[in-house]
Amino acid sequence: LKLQYCDYSEIDGVDAFGCLIGIEFNYVDSVAIIGMGTLCDGNGTNIKITNSTSFSIYYSAMTNSTSGHGLEISNSSSATIFDNGITGNYLNGITMTNCSSIAILSFAVSSNLGKGIEFVSGCNDNQLTDGSLDSNTLDGLKLTATSDRNAICQTSTTNNSGYGINIADSTCDNNIINAPSFLSNSSGDI
Repeated sequence: LKLQYCDYSEIDGVDAFGCLIGIEFNYVDSVAIIGMGTLCDGNGTNIKITNSTSFSIYYSAMTNSTSGHGLEISNSSSATIFDNGITGNYLNGITMTNCSSIAILSFAVSSNLGKGIEFVSGCNDNQLTDGSLDSNTLDGLKLTATSDRNAICQTSTTNNSGYGINIADSTCDNNIINAPSFLSNSSGDI
């Protein structure tokens, strides 16, 4: 399912299996993936979003991608990702590049073959709250470069093979980590 140049739409209860990209947004505004039962499973990349604003993803699952990420977002802003399960993906659970003001709330990101969540670069003023990053093959959360003023609050990072939280470069400034919980991250907690 691909939406391009689309405003004010809702996707509810869509299942996408075995596609190159399960659901794709490009240049959308105020589009929502909502509803119990929206499932992207076994796609190359499960959900890919580019050049979009004010989108929402609620109560969905992104699992078992075959060659990409569970959720890939680039050049996007002002969005909410709430109460989702993102597990068993071939690369990262969530990958974000050049994204701002995106809130990821009440999430479970686990058992991905890459990182749980990665802010690649240019990710500023985002918020991760009340989530779990568990048993990912690399880091639970990695801020790779030039990602500033992000807030990581009440997030549990457990059993990751890399770090629980890895702020990997000195160009990542003024990030806040508040009330984290760590357990058994192989490279260290933070």
